[in-house]
Amino acid sequence: MPASAYFDLSERLRHGISSALRWSELREVQERTIPAVLAGKNVVVLAPTAGGKTEAAFFPILDRLHLDPVKGVGCIYVSPLRALLNNQEGRVRKLAGLVGLGAFKWHGDVGAGPRNRFLEEPAEVLMTTPESLEVLLTTGRDVEHALFARTMFVVVDEIHAFAAGDRGAHLMAVLERLQRRSGGDLQRVGLSATVGNPEGLARWMRGTSERPWEIVDPPREPTPRKIAVHHVGEGVEAAASAAVPLAAGRKSIFFTQGRADTERVREALEGFGLPVFVHHSSVSKEFREEAEGKFAASEGPATLVSTSTLELGIDVGDLDCVLQLDAPKSVSSFLQRLGRTGRRPGKSQHLEFFTGNEDSLLQAVALVNLARGRYVEGIEPLTENTPVLLHQILALVLEHAAIKREALWRSLRGPHPFAGIDRAAFDSIVNHLIEKNILRTLDGLVAFGEEGERVFGGRNFLDLYSVFETPAEAVVKTPDGRVIGTLETEFVRKMETRIPTFLLAGKTWQAVDVDLRRAIVVAVPYAGGEAPRWHGTTGFLGPAVAEEMREILLSEESFRFVDEPGRRALQALREERGPVLARDRCPITARDNGGLRLHTYAGGKINGTIAAIAERGGLARVAGLGDLEIDLASPAGGRLEVGALRAMLRGLRDAETRLSPRDKADLVRGADRGRLAKFQPYLPERLEALYLSRELLDIPGVAALAQESEFPLV
Repeated sequence: MPASAYFDLSERLRHGISSALRWSELREVQERTIPAVLAGKNVVVLAPTAGGKTEAAFFPILDRLHLDPVKGVGCIYVSPLRALLNNQEGRVRKLAGLVGLGAFKWHGDVGAGPRNRFLEEPAEVLMTTPESLEVLLTTGRDVEHALFARTMFVVVDEIHAFAAGDRGAHLMAVLERLQRRSGGDLQRVGLSATVGNPEGLARWMRGTSERPWEIVDPPREPTPRKIAVHHVGEGVEAAASAAVPLAAGRKSIFFTQGRADTERVREALEGFGLPVFVHHSSVSKEFREEAEGKFAASEGPATLVSTSTLELGIDVGDLDCVLQLDAPKSVSSFLQRLGRTGRRPGKSQHLEFFTGNEDSLLQAVALVNLARGRYVEGIEPLTENTPVLLHQILALVLEHAAIKREALWRSLRGPHPFAGIDRAAFDSIVNHLIEKNILRTLDGLVAFGEEGERVFGGRNFLDLYSVFETPAEAVVKTPDGRVIGTLETEFVRKMETRIPTFLLAGKTWQAVDVDLRRAIVVAVPYAGGEAPRWHGTTGFLGPAVAEEMREILLSEESFRFVDEPGRRALQALREERGPVLARDRCPITARDNGGLRLHTYAGGKINGTIAAIAERGGLARVAGLGDLEIDLASPAGGRLEVGALRAMLRGLRDAETRLSPRDKADLVRGADRGRLAKFQPYLPERLEALYLSRELLDIPGVAALAQESEFPLV
């Protein structure tokens, strides 16, 4: 039997592990990660929440920093959430203290005093967010204090959450800049839940690093699982009522798919006399942390009602079960939530769904079925993220005050999110920014122009430090200035009741002063009446979940984890939809209003692509668009011809080769698509359209669907 990796560590760290942590052995994920990190590899570590990933990364890193001390920051720990940093702060400090090192948390909520003290005497581990790293690099404070002159390691927590979006592209660009500052080959360790393509994550994280990489994905000990689907019918109150027997006497998180439902579930459970806390992104940091602390400290039963804000690794203590209103959009989210339970020896992972309609019932069954088959979605980060490239052009110009165009290009060639962007596209962006006077040329250098100073220069370019933006929101405060949370300004604008009331942070409030110009709502507690409801977005289903929903309708399987009302509802759905779906991969049915319905069961992105092609070709007008079906109506001034529509759909079998980049750009140009990325509006029109086409369209998915279908009118 091979010797434990414990003996690869220094005597001081071994003593700390055994005496301070009182560990008698390492977990398998630590046994495998420690040798890989000590060998100098970039590593992606896969393990469930509370599976020991943090110690797996930090034991070898802290040992190296203990044995080979550096001046300044030796390791940077990056998290996607400030709340996760707050939650992990004590844990990382304790680990660093095992070998006499320090850790410091730096983000926007940390005061100037502690930050200045850190700059004067840096801790060996810096815990931060990508945005705060950007501030340090762009303002030059890191150079002034030699913070990163010898940085050797970076640990990226919840790397799967980063890789899927613009913040991940931003982080990778910032790490490349950090690597140039440190003058070495920055060793990268990513911590993740299970994903479908860990090799893709490793390539994305590696960037220009020349280190070999390894994926640590130890076999999981079989954990008993208890999963049930309860079909309770429409209404949050029905779901809450059904959940009461499970919530009573247990500690649980009740996940919902939106902030409005979170507040409704909280209100309903409180009506049954249960101790309830609430947690979502519109609740202020103070109220969220108060909810986390009270829930974790509670020794008796309690329920914490949350959106996806608690899906990542914020520790709120041991749970008995997870409750789920309707169903999340992905298998990954389902497994993350399920993995919140079953951490104690001898305990099962336990999650129970409460579905309100037939489609959410079908979706819940599909998620469980796919997970049983060991399917998890892969993450495919963009290699042509032009909005983030534009952001980094502006950030580098700000950092240097003025910089040569060639130096800009060299600085931005390394990160994976920019690997597909050629010199012509880069020059097009710079030329466009100069044309708009956001940038200007100065003695052969590129600098900020007057328009750039006007748009981005306020508050010392604070708006430039963040690569993403949140929806327009109004801050809700009490009359004495205590921040309660936020409301979307559109909801505030549409308040139509004589007494404007709303639910937020687990309470009902009455607005006593609304100032949309300053985006501030002053509110006081309110005891009477029902509060208006407000809504958030929920996103689209991926093709795998949508296709599994179709397969369930065509099967005869009786699912033991579904309750009797759910089985009856599934059977009714099979009788209603099965005969149509059995005719073809994508049958067409006529609607009573003269329109047509395409039964795609392909997910929102593929459906959106088909809808855009039908409308762009003048064949139809989209009357309804979902994850499973597309409703089409007659185009303006024309007729909806099933033969012409079928010919168009069959013609998509070679869409990947037939549709040029210009064709794809034309499909999204002028569409009511909103803003997907903060810096998207500053791109040249052609590059903006190409970016949108990559984000909004799924041409390969459309081609695959067309190749499997004859599109008969049933």
